[in-house]
Parts: sequence; C-alpha cells; structure tokens
Amino acid sequence: MIRSRGGASRSNRCPPKQDKQKQDSNTRPLDPVYVPEPVNTNIPNDPVDIRTGNEETGDIVIADGTGSGETLIKDPPPEPPAIFSAATRDPRFARDFQPDYPSNLLQREIEGSATVRVLIGSDGRVHEAQLVRATHPDFGKATVKQALKAWRFRPATRGDVAVEDWQTLSVRFTID
Repeated sequence: MIRSRGGASRSNRCPPKQDKQKQDSNTRPLDPVYVPEPVNTNIPNDPVDIRTGNEETGDIVIADGTGSGETLIKDPPPEPPAIFSAATRDPRFARDFQPDYPSNLLQREIEGSATVRVLIGSDGRVHEAQLVRATHPDFGKATVKQALKAWRFRPATRGDVAVEDWQTLSVRFTID
C-alpha cells in the first residue's frame, strides 16, 4: 500500500465528483467498434487437391486431402522469350522493287529519292504504305504504289510464328 503525505492510502481515495451536466458535455460518443466477418472454418469432407507454392524453390506442393502425405512436383522451367526476326526482302521479287520513274520528272532529268514506311503482313505482302519523305511528291506516289503492288518479303517471325512488321525503306531515283 502506498501512502501519501496526508497519511491516507491512494487506494482509499475517491475520484473528485463532477457535476453530471459538465461530465456529459466533455465526453464524446465512441466510434463504433469494427467486428470482422467470422472466418469460414468449414472444411469439406471430400478430399480436395490443395496447391501451395514454395517461394524459395518455385515448387508446387500438392496435398490430396487424404492424409497420405505430400508429393513434390517441380514447375517446368519458364520458356525463354521468343526471338524476333525482322522481315527481309524476298530475293525472288528483287526485280520488282524499283518503282517506275515518273515520266514528267524523267523528261526534266530530275533525280531524287523517297522513303516509305510499310506494314509487312504475316503473308509477306505490304498491307499499308505511308510516305515519310520524298524529294518530289511524284517520287513518293510512285514508291507507295509500287510497294503496295509488287513488294514481297519473307515475313517477320517471333519464335516460329509469322507476325506483322513495320519497316522504313528508301528508294533512289537516278538517271543512267
């Protein structure tokens, strides 16, 4: 028992009385208490396969639910990312690459170039052609027309699967 200066023990002391009205104005209502939903602990009687992962080894543990033990099954190694190979010009169609020289520019002996961006489909054909730049608009038109009509490629591949591929190609127009 602890004694204070007055000789009375602390355990015998009563808290000072407060006026009831004053006490009610100082207290605020308590927030409601959060009670979580009960966890479902019902376990089915039928054996159920349960899969759990082992983070350290990457193994999968399968428990059959019969109490017969566990079987360790290794995950297959992850597949390496598929290698992308860009489309290449098909040499069988090399003679069809150069567009016809625009006649009005040939007569005036104007040389130049055109750069186009082409979408090569999984079938090796050009599905879309966009003019990037040209020294003369007629060079650009001739190149886009030729790309859509005659250019052929060996399609791009990702792994062993043919896929679409965008490429930017340039054509030079020179007078021999």
